[in-house]
Amino acid sequence: MGFSNGPKPLVWSSNTCNDRQKLISFTVHCVFLESSKLESVSFLNFTTKDEDGTMALTLAVDEDYGYVVVVGVLSMLFSYGLGANVFFARKRFGIKYPIMYSDTNNQFNCMQRVHANYLEMFPTFLVLLFCGGLAHPFYCAIAGFVYLLGRLVYSIGYSTGDPDKRLFGLFGYFGLVFLLYSTIELALRLLRWI
Repeated sequence: MGFSNGPKPLVWSSNTCNDRQKLISFTVHCVFLESSKLESVSFLNFTTKDEDGTMALTLAVDEDYGYVVVVGVLSMLFSYGLGANVFFARKRFGIKYPIMYSDTNNQFNCMQRVHANYLEMFPTFLVLLFCGGLAHPFYCAIAGFVYLLGRLVYSIGYSTGDPDKRLFGLFGYFGLVFLLYSTIELALRLLRWI
């Protein structure tokens, strides 16, 4: 199959056997479609085949979704970095496990809070990134990266021990708001309300 220079979405399809057989088989087929065939592929398509009673689900994903995956991996690595920062701060300030916060060292407390706050928002960010990325993959990857940059500035400011300096990173929430918008748009498109 030849490829043109246009977008080439990745298509996953899964098939399940009918209830009479009480057997479920799951297969995943990954193929790239030619741009000329895009008109025949809907974003999410459920079809029932009468001849053998199987039901198929086809999900077409734009190749730009790879950027979304890269941002997701970067967010995980960023989390590890924040955890390492707390680990080394424990060594530097002599704060032993399992003590979560120090009674005397505000800078350590701020560093611990940076990591904890990131972990509190991490599931929300990933859901919005990966779901919204189905609707607008390239723009959601950019929005996710903006969110991570905001978290980095937030982390640097907060880790100084002065909580007011964390506010410089609030611009990252613009990225999160765009991810929320894209996820809501995805839901509305799947429900065929728009």
